[in-house]
Amino acid sequence: MKGLLVVILVLVVAVVGLAYWQGWFSVAKEDGKPKITLNREKFKEDLAAFKKDASAKMSRLKDKVASLRDKAKSHTGADKDKLLQEVEELQAKHDKLETQIKAVEDAGEEKFAGLSDDLKQQLDDIDKKIKELESKLEKK
Repeated sequence: MKGLLVVILVLVVAVVGLAYWQGWFSVAKEDGKPKITLNREKFKEDLAAFKKDASAKMSRLKDKVASLRDKAKSHTGADKDKLLQEVEELQAKHDKLETQIKAVEDAGEEKFAGLSDDLKQQLDDIDKKIKELESKLEKK
């Protein structure tokens, strides 16, 4: 139980730190008291930039997965079924990411920071797997 509380505390501190670093809020002293000012426009700009970047990557990945599926189907080898299975796994990951990106669009400021970093990492991982699969298909 202690470990869970520590993890939650670390996540909260990380999200607050990232939000402050991104300029989503600022802290200043006014009349000797701390005052927190939210910058919703900065958050909206960051969210719009993320959506644009993620949409472009998702579109590119979708095209690459379709191309890989065609190459795998036309492949004549003992490992054709394995290649097709890898392509289908990539398609499933792509579909899952698409759903998660739509969830980010509805997320508030607190959830956006953590979700966007995680999704960017997942997009990069899928891109690496696509490149590996492309190189496998090129060799055969």
